[in-house]
Amino acid sequence: MWSLTAERKRALRPAVIHRKVIGGFRSEAGATVYALYRTVEDTARKRGQNLLKTLYQGLTGVNAPALACFS
Repeated sequence: MWSLTAERKRALRPAVIHRKVIGGFRSEAGATVYALYRTVEDTARKRGQNLLKTLYQGLTGVNAPALACFS
């Protein structure tokens, strides 16, 4: 149980830092985009995937052969 709580707190930490440093979001759309990005980043990290490749593939639906140098 402890490890799940600690893991969830670590996942929230970047959003908390962003909120404290920036002072929040200017729009609901900005908050939504940031939440989606954090979800993709956290999932890619947990799966051991390259973030740039994952974002490219998610946005275009195409594998990212040009990003092979980032592997």
